[in-house]
Amino acid sequence: MKISTDLGAADEGRIVALSGGRAILSTSQPVGVMRQAFERMNSAMQPTADSCDVGTNGECSVRTSTCVAGDWFTSDGAGLAVKTESGFALGRILQNPVDGLALCVVSPITL
Repeated sequence: MKISTDLGAADEGRIVALSGGRAILSTSQPVGVMRQAFERMNSAMQPTADSCDVGTNGECSVRTSTCVAGDWFTSDGAGLAVKTESGFALGRILQNPVDGLALCVVSPITL
């Protein structure tokens, strides 16, 4: 799903929430994983973030600092996947992370 945002390519793989119809990094009601940022040129001819593709289900590349294979995860304030054992979870890590990236299933549930 394509969503307006101010986030850039450096935020790809982070978990995002929606605020006012825009993708932001937040622990409040995360909705999916930012797969790709799309940029446009601003009036000063500098690239600026415009929108992003957000994955809300299936396999996604996710940035994580605390998850390993089998972990259910939610988001921290920096948009990183963090392990959760109860409450709201976005998905489950499907294979061992490599350099902070992991494959996951993004389908919000309550544990």
